[in-house]
Amino acid sequence: MGDVVRTASLLGPIRAKYGSDCHITWLTSDEGFQILRRIKGIDKLIPYNWKSQVSIMVMKFQAVICLDKEPESTAIAVAVEAEERYGFGMDQYGNTAAMSDSARETFQLGIDDEAKRLSCLTYQQLCAKMIGVEEPDDYPFFTGFKAKEEIGKVGLNYMAGDRFFKKWKGWEKLAELLKERGYKPEMQEQRRSIMDYVGWVASCSCVVTMDSFGMHLGIALRRRVVTIFGSTPADDIDMYGRGVKLVPDSDCLGCYRKKCFRDTPCYELITPEQVADAVVEIMEGVPCTAE
Repeated sequence: MGDVVRTASLLGPIRAKYGSDCHITWLTSDEGFQILRRIKGIDKLIPYNWKSQVSIMVMKFQAVICLDKEPESTAIAVAVEAEERYGFGMDQYGNTAAMSDSARETFQLGIDDEAKRLSCLTYQQLCAKMIGVEEPDDYPFFTGFKAKEEIGKVGLNYMAGDRFFKKWKGWEKLAELLKERGYKPEMQEQRRSIMDYVGWVASCSCVVTMDSFGMHLGIALRRRVVTIFGSTPADDIDMYGRGVKLVPDSDCLGCYRKKCFRDTPCYELITPEQVADAVVEIMEGVPCTAE
């Protein structure tokens, strides 16, 4: 879901390339639909199901852009009628393949973790390069969503996804430190729906998290964000001036492993005291800019 949120930052540059009157259709998951329907710049939003698969196959587009590598996405990207194709598609053997020369570099990074670890480009920069558009200057604003910031509330977004190893253990100590410094820490809880979770993130003055959907959401909602990095590279993320990146001093950063084989995972080198200091720094120095 994090990629859905940050991909939305490309809507403005895409419209600038094809003209302000171009019509943008976006095919997404049911959860993605709930997020994207509250973002400006999409003319037609289609939830992915068998009915939408049938309907989209008879449409004709000037350009098809696929930044996802899942089979259901890449197959449609190749099969639908279009004059131009950017990003990833599926070859005749059912494998993911680059659909354009501009996508080959990014495709290589996707299968070479060492090359991606050494890359200094953000996700948005890589995608903009693939599509041939200008780099976005921020996320688009959410619309039709009412959420009031609770001043001094610090959301501890500890339930990071399990795609990569992201299980920092300092949350309880961090909560104690933040209370001592006059803030109101609140642990993340299981939410009834994805929009309930969005509302919780939006209610925070600051969100402390690992590289996750919650991080992207916090940045997009114009909240202050403190992120602990480890198995995924910090260079991949653009905070747009609203975040602090805490990066441990380790030679294994950006390993993309689902399980750490070292006695001490690299992100455990980041102490609760360091995180609390980062929260104070960003709370005192970065204004909340939510619309």
